[in-house]
Parts: sequence; structure tokens; C-alpha cells
Amino acid sequence: MGLPSRRKGVTYEREALKLLQSAELECRRSAASGAQEGYVGDIELDLYGGLEIEVKYSAADTGMKIIRRYLEPVHLVMSRAPGEGWIMSFKQDVALKLLQDANELEMIRLNNPELFGPPDEHPSSIADGPHEGGWLEK
Repeated sequence: MGLPSRRKGVTYEREALKLLQSAELECRRSAASGAQEGYVGDIELDLYGGLEIEVKYSAADTGMKIIRRYLEPVHLVMSRAPGEGWIMSFKQDVALKLLQDANELEMIRLNNPELFGPPDEHPSSIADGPHEGGWLEK
């Protein structure tokens, strides 16, 4: 990847990070965002034990144009290829509200062990769900 591409990537990663932080979500740029093998995602969100976020920007990407067109009148677009899981694309305001609500519920759960039991009795990550493979597919 050339220097102009890396600069563009860093610019939009920082923009996405500021958006999430402005919604009072704890997050940071990944240590080696896209630069080192083994590091996944561009942003780490402190929710459910950690969620990785990949930031993409493309002015010419036909796929993104199609999703934007479908999102115009609705809040969520769900798409799936044969034999694959669903991909969900939310409008920005909906996605931020869902993340804020999830963060608030996680804080209530962690700060009220008398109601929910000690944190170690409950999965702290959606990846550690009650069934094999967890709630979060990687």
C-alpha cells in the first residue's frame, strides 16, 4: 500500500474514532492498524470484552453506493450471499444508538453484582456466549 493510501486510511480511521468517542464510547486505534500480521481491525471498542472495527472509505466503490441507495429510506440493510452469514449495514445514528445502549447495559451489569452476580459468572464477551462458538462469529 502506498503512502497516499496509508494517509487516507489513517485520516478516516481517526475520523471514525472521533465519532465513536463523541458518542461516549471507550475505544482506541488498534496498536498496529493493518500494519502487522495478527492485528485485526482498525479500532478497538471496549464493549462485550472488545469489538474490532474495520474502517473503509471509497468514493468509487459500487458496493458502498448500492448499500447507501438501499439505506436511503430505511435504517438497516441486511444482505447475504448463498451459504454465508448476514451482513448488516446500519445508518450512522442507529448504529451509534445501539452501541450506546449496549455500553450502558454492560456498565449496569458490571456495576451491579448484587443484581447480576459477580462479573465472572456471566460472559463478559459476546464471543463467550452460552453455546459453542459464542454469540459473535469471527
